[in-house]
Amino acid sequence: MIIPLKLKFEQFWVTWQKCPVPPSVLQIYFNRIVISTADNTTRLSTWLCVLFALVRVTVFQKMSDNRFQMISAPGFGWILCFMSFVGSFVISLSFYFKDQIEEVGLWTPQPGCESLSTSEIYQYKLVPSDLYTFGNGIFAFLFFLSNGFFSHLLPCILYPLLIAFLLKEIRKPKRIQSGSTINPHQKRNQKTTILVTVVSVFEFLIQMGFSTIFVLELVLGRDTLDSLKFAKIGMRWVFAFNSSIRCFLCVAFSCRYRNTIRRMFGFRDRTPLTGSHKTNSARPSPSLQRSASSILPPCSPKAESSL
Repeated sequence: MIIPLKLKFEQFWVTWQKCPVPPSVLQIYFNRIVISTADNTTRLSTWLCVLFALVRVTVFQKMSDNRFQMISAPGFGWILCFMSFVGSFVISLSFYFKDQIEEVGLWTPQPGCESLSTSEIYQYKLVPSDLYTFGNGIFAFLFFLSNGFFSHLLPCILYPLLIAFLLKEIRKPKRIQSGSTINPHQKRNQKTTILVTVVSVFEFLIQMGFSTIFVLELVLGRDTLDSLKFAKIGMRWVFAFNSSIRCFLCVAFSCRYRNTIRRMFGFRDRTPLTGSHKTNSARPSPSLQRSASSILPPCSPKAESSL
């Protein structure tokens, strides 16, 4: 969300100044790093949502398989985050080196700003790098294809399959024995599934817009229609807004997410007091036992013997 606001603030700052000075080399380098970081986090946000849904689907599919017990553990989540970051960082590194800085010469002040000293003010501009102009721009075209495929098209292919399976799990009838109450673990698992589905649907709609723009640019050519430029800017604003409210969705749906945020800031977990309620003597179903065991890591033989 910072990048669109940063660009608007820079435009406002230039128009507000009476005698705007061209950006220095340090400012240009800083802007390139910030924009490349935004490209990395945008792609990373998309793929973390895909993995969010993929892990949930795998938990349902491999619930009874002991080899997949660690897939819901926090350690496995850190591994997925790191692998996603490395893959996205490689593409963003290519995005960073698409331009290079070229010195234009001494800056000439506009009329009315002749009193400014121009002895140490040089003007620079960004030009396509030698890597992107090599071979009639073949590397630039390959980057455009790979970035569009991995950032937009591939998630659009995976999202409908994952969403269809998650909706099937949500609509699955609850088989509850007569006279028994609903298990709280089952309620929590269903809330988590609804959360993953809502996030996936929002992300799928946004990526559909980006994919449509990508295909039109591939067919009609990049930077040929002003409508595509305005559409891309609008989709970036929608994407930034959706990414900003995602944490609030997680807070609203998931008590584990709320407890994680409390631990991050040094607060204690808020756990419900169950002593004043009547204990439910109903034994959970085998499927619920397997669901709970898939979340917890397996005990070592030494710990099992001590128990």
